[in-house]
Amino acid sequence: DASIQGRGNATLSGDYPIDAQVSFANLDWARVRNLFGQGASGFEAVADGQISARGPALKSDLMGGSLQISRFRLTTVSNGSRSGGGVSLQNQGPIAATLDHGVVHIQSAHVVGPQTDLQLSGTAPLHGDGMNVEAHGTANLAFLRSLSPDIDSSGSVTLAATVRGALTNPRVAGQIELRNGALSYAD
Repeated sequence: DASIQGRGNATLSGDYPIDAQVSFANLDWARVRNLFGQGASGFEAVADGQISARGPALKSDLMGGSLQISRFRLTTVSNGSRSGGGVSLQNQGPIAATLDHGVVHIQSAHVVGPQTDLQLSGTAPLHGDGMNVEAHGTANLAFLRSLSPDIDSSGSVTLAATVRGALTNPRVAGQIELRNGALSYAD
């Protein structure tokens, strides 16, 4: 069974200052989607972790917070027209990020699965320039195939990339190598 526990304070005036913490265990994405009346998705996900937020909610440049995910598992749901099961990805170590004065700091994000090992780190401001995020690793492109019946993919991609600039206009530099790759999307 999933559990969500929270505590905090919020003032409903001024800049709406908050100080709140939420912890969750065995949080299942399918159940969250059902709460909002959404249909089935091409994947299932479950997570354990904690989120905290503090500061004036109306001024994101003054907000602070943290995200710590101790367990994350994403499994694609096998489409009835495709043979075989889904592909599963999970975190290797905690996924950790903080928000400090409008800048997200990704301390660690390491996800592994069959022929997949991806890591992210860096910083990204919520507004303006200054993003500096590094992505390294290898990904099995078969994962894309299990997300949608309209995608056919195979092979793998290896990347060592840096993303800089603004969220609205990112500049990507680095190297991406496609091995035995094929990708098609049916309209």
